[in-house]
Formats: sequence, structure tokens, C-alpha cells
Amino acid sequence: MENVLITGAAKRIGRYLAEALAQKGFGIVLHYGSSEQDARDAQEIIRNKGGSCELIQADLADPQAANGLFPALLARNIHVQHIIHNASIFEPVKFDTMQIEDWQRHQQVNLTTPLFLNQAFVKQLTPDEQGSIIHIL
Repeated sequence: MENVLITGAAKRIGRYLAEALAQKGFGIVLHYGSSEQDARDAQEIIRNKGGSCELIQADLADPQAANGLFPALLARNIHVQHIIHNASIFEPVKFDTMQIEDWQRHQQVNLTTPLFLNQAFVKQLTPDEQGSIIHIL
């Protein structure tokens, strides 16, 4: 069974993707930031329908937490062949009052962390494996 890591999969589009891909036979690695109960609910639904679902928590605004995501999966013997970047922040920020901290926070979660997660993802693939990366933003 191939596994797919879906970031931000406890709610909305990510959760829908997790449930739909589980029905197609993929093992789901469901990432969540702060929505633990929603993640557990999604995991229960997937497992009750016969699917495989593991949870992983990380604050993608924190580079150290994000850097530990793939090592944590490997420590649990979870190998990922596909990654879907669904996690994002979309806080309302007015153009004329935006501060550098606002910009940097959005860039960290929506662009920088996915870039380095992709790097870690590619490194964990075996030499004969081809994975896939999808970004939703």
C-alpha cells in the first residue's frame, strides 16, 4: 500500500482528500496543526471504513517542528510515497497595514515549510521510487 501525507487534513479540503484517497486504497498520513479532535474524528471515519490512517502533528509555522516531521514518521516505520500540501493560513491582512511579521508568517506556512518538506520527502524515497508532490494553495 502506498502512503500519502496530507498536510492540514483534519478539516475542509484536506479531510475530504484524506477520506477519498483512503477509499481508493491509499494509506493516509493525516497531518494536523492544532485541530487534534478533528484529526482523530477523521482517523476514526477512515478506519471504520477499512482504511489506514496515521496521525502526525506539527506546527508548520515553526521550522523546527516541520523539520522533525519526516524523521518522526520514519521512527514510526511510516514511509511516504506521495505528499499533498494542503495546510495553509489565510488570515485577513489589509495591504495598507500589513507588517513584515504578517508576510513572513504566511510565507513560512504557505511556501517555505512546503519547500523544505519536499526536500525531506525526496530524501526519504528509495532510489527506485518515484513519488508525487501536489500543492494546493
